[in-house]
Amino acid sequence: MYPLEARTRTWQGFYVLLLLFSFQTVGSYNGSRESFEAKKIPRTEDLKSLHNVHHQEEAPRLSFLDKVLQGYDKRVWPTYGTGKPTPIKVNVYINSLGSISAANMEYRLDIYLRQSWQDHRLHLASYGIYETVTLNAHDLINRIWKPDLFFRNVKEAAFHLVTVPNMLIKVSPEGRILYSMRLTLRLSCHMSFRHYPLDTQHCYVLVGP
Repeated sequence: MYPLEARTRTWQGFYVLLLLFSFQTVGSYNGSRESFEAKKIPRTEDLKSLHNVHHQEEAPRLSFLDKVLQGYDKRVWPTYGTGKPTPIKVNVYINSLGSISAANMEYRLDIYLRQSWQDHRLHLASYGIYETVTLNAHDLINRIWKPDLFFRNVKEAAFHLVTVPNMLIKVSPEGRILYSMRLTLRLSCHMSFRHYPLDTQHCYVLVGP
């Protein structure tokens, strides 16, 4: 056991050490009391002003989107009025193949559905933009025409919303659109068990407009 006086002296030394450490975390000491310079901790108002300045700096870079979408009618397809169809390229990337139910004749898929097409109305090079632009804001994506695609053999579909809606659109300077989204599907699959347990099943993803 330490004497009471020794323990008191030890706690005082520990308190002084904590005090010096606290000073070092908020400021710098240059040798004299007057030369101590504390670091300024930003206030909430300062953070808000910095946030507003940042958005003001970003605004000129994104303002071209308003010009591009001015007069854009998302109700009509890119080749409307020309008598020609709009070719759509479809790509499916399978993240995972879920449970297969022989009793219900169904299976599950977690996929990225990607669609690509040409939209001359979004020709960014005409507005001086020569780089591919990525849009993931939901309000901007909703202002652009998209193909009316669905899965013919789907029983249930879920769109991923965590932490934000899992979708994006990329627009090339030439007006080439890439539309990508993540989906979880429960699809029907006709199965035959005449050769069980040596049967082989073929399950399809039927996509159509």
